[in-house]
Amino acid sequence: MGYVRKRLLQCVMPLIVLLSTFFVSGGVYSESLFDTSFRTQTAIMLLISPEDGRIVEANEAAARFYGYSVDQLKTMKVQEINQLSKQAVAEEMVLAKEENRNYFIFKHRLANGEVRTVNVASVPITYHGETVLYSIIADATDLSNASEALLHYQERLESLVAQKTQQLFDQKERQKNEMLSIIVLLVVLVGVLLAVLMINRRSQHTIEVEKERLNEVIWGTRVGTWEWHIPSGKVTFNERWAEIAGYTLEELEPISIETWVSLCNEEDLEKSNELLQKNFSGELGYYECEARMKHKAGHWIWVLDRGKVVEWDKHGNPVRMSGTHQDITEQKKLYSKLDYMAHYDALTGLSNRALFYEKGIQAMLNAKRHRQGIAVLYIDLDGFKQVNDSCGHEAGDKVLVDAAARMKNLLRESDILCRLGGDEFAAIIQDVGTQKDGMKVAENIRAVLSKPYDVECSSANVSASIGVAFYPEDSTDLDELMRQADDAMYMSKQSGKNTVSKGQHVLEES
Repeated sequence: MGYVRKRLLQCVMPLIVLLSTFFVSGGVYSESLFDTSFRTQTAIMLLISPEDGRIVEANEAAARFYGYSVDQLKTMKVQEINQLSKQAVAEEMVLAKEENRNYFIFKHRLANGEVRTVNVASVPITYHGETVLYSIIADATDLSNASEALLHYQERLESLVAQKTQQLFDQKERQKNEMLSIIVLLVVLVGVLLAVLMINRRSQHTIEVEKERLNEVIWGTRVGTWEWHIPSGKVTFNERWAEIAGYTLEELEPISIETWVSLCNEEDLEKSNELLQKNFSGELGYYECEARMKHKAGHWIWVLDRGKVVEWDKHGNPVRMSGTHQDITEQKKLYSKLDYMAHYDALTGLSNRALFYEKGIQAMLNAKRHRQGIAVLYIDLDGFKQVNDSCGHEAGDKVLVDAAARMKNLLRESDILCRLGGDEFAAIIQDVGTQKDGMKVAENIRAVLSKPYDVECSSANVSASIGVAFYPEDSTDLDELMRQADDAMYMSKQSGKNTVSKGQHVLEES
């Protein structure tokens, strides 16, 4: 109960500050003073439009609690945070009125997906000419733990009453002088027990409401749930857990921790076990792991597996753990697609400039470690602009794709090839013995790029000008090597195109 009074006091204090702001301004409402007080309050506060639920203003405490910035919160509606349905919200308002509460109990979802139980106290005010609900939010998640403590205390009291009563029955002849004191003690204990029962009854109602709301959240988010009795290996899944992998619960019988082990990808299972051990040892406060599960149809699906130990034995060993499974296959596909787009050229499939530099730096570190040489090639297609202008972009794209394939087939797996943009490419040739060897590779690329292209265009006369720079002779900096190779490429163009150039040395077309 002290916890509840503390939370209510946290809700009331910002209201007192608001009234103080009003009176300090001489009884005239001061929006500037209110704004200052509102922003600097440590309590979680929101200004909400009663018409559509729009969040008009939020303070920094709200941003820290919900995990969104203040600006992000101001673009949201409170319905995006509140996890209760409209019906559940209405029932809570009726319940608050019946229990004579000046606050409401809601479920709010944070930016990281965590759902917290909160107490919300609201009063209407006029803010910048608009009527809004001045709402103070207090985190009350830990209140749900009170029921377990009360039940434990009740069991202890019942056990103590039974023990004392039995002692009285067995020893009444030789403890007559202590009878009165024992009776008084029993009366006190019974009184305490009745008080605990009354408190527990109220808490039980709160727990039932919380359970119903939790079921609504689980149903709404379609997550699978699991509970694991660690010593025995016994596991309980809900139907959704099985559905994620394409099964029914009956098909998975008999269910145990081995059910999860048999479906989980071996590599991901090893990662999962490591994270579980860190959770058991206290290194991590909770368990969270992305893992692949084998679907009944034979393909892999991605799940976000989350959980926490909810019961420990007297030696500090985990006894019971519960958590959820969420299907994140589509999200993983999207992330993979975005990652590909961020590192690869959409037309040719080659590395883009960013990935080229990332791989190039690693190649230089490897060359330094093994004392090897590297050739950096800057490649420009001659005549490509005429193809684009005369034959159209479709023909131009076909030439680029064909040119990329020719170079890729010519180079080794360890070499790095990228499209810098337009008709410009770059390559890093690793483990180059001599500069003559590097120039030979460049000449081979020039020759293969100068062969005819299969496009319906009489103007498709494409060749290549290539500039070459060497690590470590020319530079040990990749940017500088690229600049020198670029300069050498322009030397090739000035010498008549379709050539390979290194400094002042030009290899003419054979």
